[in-house]
Amino acid sequence: MMNKALKVFLVLLSGIFFSGSVRAEFATGTDDNGVFHFPQEMASWCSLNFSNDKAYTYGDVEKCFKQMCNDMNSPKATEAAKAKRRFEEVMKEIWINAFIISVEIKQKYANTKLEDEAFETNEEAGGQVRNQTTGNGYATEILHTMSHDLKRLRGAAFDLKAYRTMGNYCDIFGDDKKQDKGGVQK
Repeated sequence: MMNKALKVFLVLLSGIFFSGSVRAEFATGTDDNGVFHFPQEMASWCSLNFSNDKAYTYGDVEKCFKQMCNDMNSPKATEAAKAKRRFEEVMKEIWINAFIISVEIKQKYANTKLEDEAFETNEEAGGQVRNQTTGNGYATEILHTMSHDLKRLRGAAFDLKAYRTMGNYCDIFGDDKKQDKGGVQK
């Protein structure tokens, strides 16, 4: 049941991505290995492109945030409304990425009985140094994988919070020309 729901969700997700990628020059926030770095809508909005040859910089992302905020705070109401709808698409992609990561990790560990495997490895070792070393290596590998998965979940949670904060306080992220040296907006 869960696999079927995940497949349907992924088909819908791919439809969203393909429909969005046709309307602009090719820009992507996903690397060649499929690792999500930033939303596709954000990539097309700011002409950001992640490739394994030349990665984006924090300055590129900062400029993009400023551009998105300036667009959302446009004095022209129709342009501001269009930019706000576009930002909602950015947020959807952030939520979808977080959902996919959490489902992937849940599925990974749902069928694994880590305690049983650790007990069996310990029982098989039976006091033999070679087997204990192998068991320790296996346990270390499991812990390393779990640590990596935890970092991915924390990254997704951070993205959710960071983009929501940027959207809520966009007037702060806006164009530097609107601020004097003291940081007070004019």
